[in-house]
Amino acid sequence: MLIENKERKANTLEARVYRIITSLAEKVEQASLDSDVVVLTSAEVWDAVKKEIEGQYIETKPQSYETVEYGTISQRMIASILEDRFEAERPPDPKARKFRLSRTKLNRLGSNYSSISKIEVKKEDFHATQAEEKSSDASDASDASRDNETHHNVPGGIENGNNSASRPENKQENDKDIET
Repeated sequence: MLIENKERKANTLEARVYRIITSLAEKVEQASLDSDVVVLTSAEVWDAVKKEIEGQYIETKPQSYETVEYGTISQRMIASILEDRFEAERPPDPKARKFRLSRTKLNRLGSNYSSISKIEVKKEDFHATQAEEKSSDASDASDASRDNETHHNVPGGIENGNNSASRPENKQENDKDIET
């Protein structure tokens, strides 16, 4: 079920946009002294989305694109994903719409959009741990029973919690003790 959920999430529009953005971020030269910051224009992102995702232009809606996998997507929808999911900021720029992204945040979000190739359960470690626990429990139980044993020499043959007087072989001895 975990694998199915991860695969489903890996095939969403958000995951696709994530892969496009990280690819663009690798190619972009740094415009800032801060190496963690990536600045992309809205036009760069939109062109890359249309190039990477199969679909057709909608003549009546120049900022929308009809895709096979995700239906109609728009430039505004992609901008929302960048801001809401990838925590992109929009720095003020009178010339172009831009998005400022953090490489650190993008890397951290990467695990959300990756698929799981294999889950491995190590049974031998589990069984070894169980065997150790059982051995420890048995040892503790024998220690406790040894500590609770009492050794008394009591006339009448009661030793270690057993009534030896009730055994036939000890009956005659007990009778002799009583006579004296």
